[in-house]
Amino acid sequence: MSDPVNAILDAAVKDIQDHYHGFLLARTSHALGSSVLDSLTDNVRITATVGVNVHIEPIPVSELRAFRSVFPDFVVEVFHAKLLQHWHDATDRIFCHYVDEHISGRGRFDELGKVSVKLDFADETSLPDQVRATLARDFGFWRYSDRHKLINKLRNPTGSEADAADVIHKHVHLRNAFQHHHGILQEFPLRELGRHDITLLNEGGLAETFNAGQKATLSVAELDYLRRCLLLMAQRWRT
Repeated sequence: MSDPVNAILDAAVKDIQDHYHGFLLARTSHALGSSVLDSLTDNVRITATVGVNVHIEPIPVSELRAFRSVFPDFVVEVFHAKLLQHWHDATDRIFCHYVDEHISGRGRFDELGKVSVKLDFADETSLPDQVRATLARDFGFWRYSDRHKLINKLRNPTGSEADAADVIHKHVHLRNAFQHHHGILQEFPLRELGRHDITLLNEGGLAETFNAGQKATLSVAELDYLRRCLLLMAQRWRT
C-alpha cells in the first residue's frame, strides 16, 4: 500500500518546482521590460490601463527606471514567502495525517507526544473530529523548529540532511523579517537559530554575512539554494 505522506510530499515538490519556475518567468519578464525602458529617453511619457477603469496617468520613463531597482527585491520576497508557504502546507497535512491515523486506531505514533485539547460537549461535532480540528489549528501556531522536529521524528529519525533543515529554518525567520520588520534582522531569530549572524548568497553566488539590525537581501542564487534544500528535505521524508 502506498504511503499517503509520499503523495503529500510529491504534491509539495511539484508546487515548489512550479512556483520557482514562475519566479524565473517573472525575473525574465522584468529583464525584458528593463531593456525596453533602456531604449527610451527620460522625457518619454507612458500611460497604460492596468485594470478595469484603472489607468496610469502619463508618467516619465525616468520614474519607471527609478522603480525598477525596487521591483526585483519585491518579486523575490513574494516568491520566497510562497515557497515557504507550500512547505508549511505540506507539514500541516503530514501532521494531520498522523493525528488521524492515531485517533482512528490505524496506527500508533507516540512521537506526537502530549497535547492539551479543549472540548465543547455542547458542540454537535464528534469528539474525535473536535480533537482533530483543534490539533490541526494549534499545530499552525507551533514554532517552526518544533514543527520540523516532530515531522522529522516521524519521517527521518536519523536526522539526515540536517544542513538542509537548518537552511529552511533560517529562511522561515527571514520570511518573518521581511513580513514584519522590512527585512531587518532581529536578535530573537538569531538566538533561535543559535547564531550571531546569518549568511546569504548574493547575486554573484558569493556568501555575505548579515547581523542583527541589518537589512537582509535575497538573491536568485539564495532562492535557488532554498528550493534545493526543500527538495532534499522532501526526498528525505519520503519512504
